[in-house]
Amino acid sequence: MKIRLAKLKDENYILNLNMALYESGKSFDPLLKKIRENDAKRWIRKKLRDRKARTYVAIDKTKMVGYCLGVIEKRPYFFKVSQVGYIWECFVINRYRRMGVGKALINEIFSWFGLKGIKNLETDVYSKNKDAIQFWKSFGFREIRKKMRVKLH
Repeated sequence: MKIRLAKLKDENYILNLNMALYESGKSFDPLLKKIRENDAKRWIRKKLRDRKARTYVAIDKTKMVGYCLGVIEKRPYFFKVSQVGYIWECFVINRYRRMGVGKALINEIFSWFGLKGIKNLETDVYSKNKDAIQFWKSFGFREIRKKMRVKLH
């Protein structure tokens, strides 16, 4: 298994993983819509070019089996820190889960944030996604807030 920085030429492989990630998210969030491929491609391309973002990919022989996208984000004035590292997406295809692939991707993104002087990291996880919650907790993440939603009639 090899973890490396994503390249622009990887965008179609990342797109496939991204589509699988959002497809799996539909079971947790009924407001997720079917993603249009062109929109997802634009988002991926933008993040691959963004100096405040890093995407790492996991490669098994010649197959891309996972990716992780981290971004340095500004925080409003009322926070003690002006920037945090935000992990937007981390996805590993089912067959490669529980084999250390996600851990290797996260360790790589942690290293990048560390090199950038970012000490506080955040991510979002669906409340009902127990596996993801355990995964993030294994890296020391803890719950600090809950997002709530209501539909007005």
